[in-house]
Amino acid sequence: MRFWQEAGFGFWIFSDSAGQVVGHGGIFPSPREEGEIEVGYALKPDFWSHGFATEITRVSLEVGFEHVGLRRIIGIAQVTNLPSRRVMEKCGMVMEVESPFPDGINGVRYAKEKPSNR
Repeated sequence: MRFWQEAGFGFWIFSDSAGQVVGHGGIFPSPREEGEIEVGYALKPDFWSHGFATEITRVSLEVGFEHVGLRRIIGIAQVTNLPSRRVMEKCGMVMEVESPFPDGINGVRYAKEKPSNR
């Protein structure tokens, strides 16, 4: 709630065409990378592998760039989380660095810059 009041963005609840909640996602100040805005999502297991993560990520990036005015958004996943890495790549995010999380698990940071209006 605080993010919405301070920055005008945060998490949204996402539903399928039948109105069933599939999960949540959005953009938020990164708890791992100070000064960065991160995109993230969490889906109910029944909705994995149906394209919802990609759709949530695309919408979140669009809102961040076009409506909030962000210049850069990052995404973070575990090195071994290939489905999440594919989602970020499908959405035009580029892998920048691999490094350990504070708990010792290896992670990767992807990023996307605001597209230029040429």
